[in-house]
Amino acid sequence: MKPWGVTVCVVEPANFIVATGIYTPESVRKIGDKLWNEATDEIRKDYGKDSFEAQVDIMSKYCIEGYRGMDWVVDAIEAAVMSEKPQQRYLVCDWKVKLKTMARVHLPSCIGENI
Repeated sequence: MKPWGVTVCVVEPANFIVATGIYTPESVRKIGDKLWNEATDEIRKDYGKDSFEAQVDIMSKYCIEGYRGMDWVVDAIEAAVMSEKPQQRYLVCDWKVKLKTMARVHLPSCIGENI
């Protein structure tokens, strides 16, 4: 888009699932059950039921532990649209999540993966 003078930036919200209501623990469970039931025997064997269930549980937690309002996201979009020189990326989250994200990106993977 740059050749046409259009500035592109990314607004990257953290976990705003609760605020949007897109998913609930029940809907995640339903999707997980459908995926497991439709998986081939080979895939079920490779992943294992316990491992798969652990991932579904993690996704279910996202549905109850996220940010509850959309104000931060709306503010980031407004800042991006209204700025003469917008940032390339707007990471929308609190400072703890930003710190973890930066550590994962900039530290050696053997350290960042364990944060």
